[in-house]
Amino acid sequence: MSVASLCLWAMVLPAAAEQVSDSMRLRILEMERQRIETIQRIVPACVSILDENRSAHGSGVVIDRTGVGLTNYHVVASLMRKRKGFGGLSDGEIYPLEVLGVDLTGDVAMFRLTGREQFCYAELGDSDDV
Repeated sequence: MSVASLCLWAMVLPAAAEQVSDSMRLRILEMERQRIETIQRIVPACVSILDENRSAHGSGVVIDRTGVGLTNYHVVASLMRKRKGFGGLSDGEIYPLEVLGVDLTGDVAMFRLTGREQFCYAELGDSDDV
């Protein structure tokens, strides 16, 4: 049974959940535990991208301890005149942000946060390893 099927079974059909076997229930609980653990691990690396007026435009993720991160181009498009903005982190602080480069066709942008020596970051992975 696929992960999607297990999630659908557990969330969309609660009345039938009583009929789920103990082993399937344990698999669902383990998947939920892993998902929560992953979210807790990556939240400190998530960035709210803000313009000069500190209005939110989208999100990104820090991928290097020096503050380098990735987002979509459309998130930083309004920052391109000065290539400056701010990044809000889960620690409640707002840090200066500089747009380093963009790929318009791929809708990708790279930025750097500044204002402290090191930032929490999420390592890039290979989606084939999921």
